[in-house]
Formats: sequence, C-alpha cells, structure tokens
Amino acid sequence: MTVRNERLHILTNSHCNNGCLFCSDVHKQNRLDYRSLRKYAEKDLRAMQGKVNKVLFSSGEPTLHPDLIELVEIAKKCGYPEIGLISNGRRFADKKFCEKIVKAGVTEINVSLHGSVKEIHEKITRVPGSFSETFLGICNLSFLREKYPFQLYINFLMNKINYKNIKDFLELIISFPNIEGIVLNTVLPEGRAEENFEEIVPDYSKVGKNLRKAVAQIERKSKKHPKIYIMGLPPCLIRGLETNVINYEPAMRRKNLEARKTKPASVRWPEKIKGANCRKCKMNEECSGVWKSYIKRKGWKEFNPVIFQKKR
Repeated sequence: MTVRNERLHILTNSHCNNGCLFCSDVHKQNRLDYRSLRKYAEKDLRAMQGKVNKVLFSSGEPTLHPDLIELVEIAKKCGYPEIGLISNGRRFADKKFCEKIVKAGVTEINVSLHGSVKEIHEKITRVPGSFSETFLGICNLSFLREKYPFQLYINFLMNKINYKNIKDFLELIISFPNIEGIVLNTVLPEGRAEENFEEIVPDYSKVGKNLRKAVAQIERKSKKHPKIYIMGLPPCLIRGLETNVINYEPAMRRKNLEARKTKPASVRWPEKIKGANCRKCKMNEECSGVWKSYIKRKGWKEFNPVIFQKKR
C-alpha cells in the first residue's frame, strides 16, 4: 500500500476558549457535540490507518475535548508514527494534563503565543488571563521534554498588533530550554481577520522589514537558538531569510462533518497568486506567491522582484 504524503487533520472541537481577532477557522466551525466529533475522529483514524503516517488534532481548541487523551491513544494504537496537536496552550497550565497527553502518545505539540507580554497577547485573544495560562503551559511542556521525546514548537502569528513585538517575543522564547522551533506565521485575511482587516492586517512589507531586523539582532546575541521558520511572507520581503521560509504541508480532512458519507479528502489551502513582475524575480520558482485575499485589498505595490546582479 502506498503511503500518502499528507497529514490527516482530526477536527476535535467546534469551539475555542480564545476569541482571536484573526481566526480564519471561525466560519468553518460547526455545532456538532463532542460525542459526534469523537465518532468521526475514530472513524477517520481507522479508515486512514496505513494510508498516511501523520495525524494532527486541530480545529477550534482540541484540548477542550473531554476525550482527547483517548483519541490520541487510539491514534497510537493505529500505528501512526507522528501524532501532532496544535493548541492555544491554556490547558497545559495544568501539569497533570500535560503529562497525560504526552504519555498518551503525542509526538509534536504546537503552542500559539502572540506576544511577549499579556497586553499584546490578550488584545488579540480578547480573553483576560489567557497569557499567563499559555505562558505557564509552555513552561510545563518545556520541562516535560526532559522526560519525554516529543517536539515542542511555538507559533506566533504576525499581525498589525504584534509585529513590532517580534524581537522581544523571540528573546522570550529562546530563553526557554527544550524548544524545537519557532514558527512565525503571517495573518491570512479570512474569517475574523477579513472582518477586522483594518485593525489586524498590516502591510506585509512592514512585517518583513521588522522581521529581518529582529532576526538579525537575535543572531548577533545568540548563535544557539531554536530554528526559526517563516510562513506566509514571500522571499522578496525577507531577503537573507529565504531558507527559513516554509509552506503549509499537504493535508487531508473531512470537509463536512455533518454529511454522513463524507470521507477525508485533500485540503485545498487558501489561494496564493503571483504578479506580473514575479516572473522577473530570481526567487520565482521557490516562491509560492501571496494570499489572493491580501492582494485583493492591498495590491502589488509593496512587492518588488529580486533581480540577478549582472557580472561586470
């Protein structure tokens, strides 16, 4: 049997205990109860057994599902070698829950923190106390990595509220031991981000400029730090950091949980496009383009091709 190069996304929740201004999944959330969500999760885990190697528990906030630990154990029994979880990290403030989820078989945990201080993070999440819970969760997970072999990544979604905080955020995260990597993603103008466009979506060129400066300062201070990954920005805006750019991985999931005959299918990520000048850019082949929804609102004026230097 051929194993597909896709990660199976298991939708474990229809809700989230944060209210992030940029959430792009809010329109995809359904009203299924936990019992129904578990039924579909088990069905998909068993149906794709041996067909894919990677699983990701996602959508809403997975850690709120009362049976999440059992679902992770099922995924492990099914033989999936890579079992991931993406979370806002608040439930990891509970040390016992942390250890249970890792013991169950999770091999990768991605925690989202959107500022180095609560004023920034909670302006985005709109939930008082969310910063301290997520921060404590990262502390607990970082400590547990000394006992259990799982990977820990910290996500930071760059937006109009926090992009000037990138350097301080990076300094905070590299102070933790046992962090595998830092993922700096870029806000996608969909869902709440589209509704709050003027408040939350910055000029990507401004983000790129600040990001380059922040990473350079971090590199001067410390050569040993977690790998920094960048998503959503084209290479022309972050020259010198092109090798840090990653794209969304191939994935599959149920498109409609409420349709009984629906099966997991390949995910079509939001569309990216290229402008007329992109073909002149030496990074054209490596670049995946810019979100179409961003260009629709902002246009191409801030994007300039990287031109080959002619030898004299």
